Amino acid sequence: MKTKLFTLLLLFASIYRINSQWEQISNGISPIEIDKVTNVGGNIFAGTYMHGIFLSSNNGKNWSPVNNGFPDSMIIGDLAVSATNIFASTWGKGIYLSTNIGTTWTAVNNGLPLNVWVKPLLVNGTNIFAGTFHSGIYISTNNGSSWSAINNGLPNNPYEVYSIAASGSSIFASLYSYGIYLSKNNGGNWVVRNNGLPTGASISCLAANGTYVFANPYHHGIYYTTDEGLNWSEANNGLPDNTIAWSLQVIGTNIFTGTAEGAYLSTNNGTSWISINNGLPSNTFVHSFTANVTNIFGGTDFGLFLTSNSGVNWI
Repeated sequence: MKTKLFTLLLLFASIYRINSQWEQISNGISPIEIDKVTNVGGNIFAGTYMHGIFLSSNNGKNWSPVNNGFPDSMIIGDLAVSATNIFASTWGKGIYLSTNIGTTWTAVNNGLPLNVWVKPLLVNGTNIFAGTFHSGIYISTNNGSSWSAINNGLPNNPYEVYSIAASGSSIFASLYSYGIYLSKNNGGNWVVRNNGLPTGASISCLAANGTYVFANPYHHGIYYTTDEGLNWSEANNGLPDNTIAWSLQVIGTNIFTGTAEGAYLSTNNGTSWISINNGLPSNTFVHSFTANVTNIFGGTDFGLFLTSNSGVNWI
């Protein structure tokens, strides 16, 4: 099985200190791999590898499983929020939806292949995009009630969709070994956008900030484009050489990446990067981040970690 993918989400624009400190918070959610965390109205959801989804309603002090409706030992690929609806993608059982803050989950797989592996989810306006392993990309325009394949222009060979991101109405998708594709009509057709990227590089995550779109070719750090992928350029100043960047997220003017050497922050659209690792276990991967008003939560191989004080100092 190829290395599991993870998406990065961080909040607050004032995180500049290198000497940050993290505190582990795992009461009720033992140090297991957390692949996705997201915030829904102050409720923190954590999607795990093999243990389904956990919920904290008190800033991570306590966690409880919220897996009613899921099969046992569920691997969560991604979480996406549309208003009060929470979508969870799974490896092998398609997509699930909760309309009651995780109390119950219902499979919403009409139009998807049977037992499909779904990784990335993207909510863009009223459209929900889902990337699968070996079955292409799907769209739902009715809150998951049905899905339609949108693969015109994508390769015919089996491939894995690693990430989907939106820059306005432009949708970018990264495909294992095939690079990046762009659609400007909600998946009606796709065109390849690899000029300047390392040949044959696999790109696990994408993130967009206005006209800037960022990508992380495996073993090649971070690249960016400002012309919808017609040209890509390196943005690796401050990152270790040959960085394996696993995850990317843009919030405000800040860009965050999780690498094999820890987490890094750029406050200038990738012109330079600083390390934000103090307090995290050595050689851990930060799979995903989310934030509420006062706290930032990080999902890692070793469970959940927390920082407070709006990111000025890490506790």
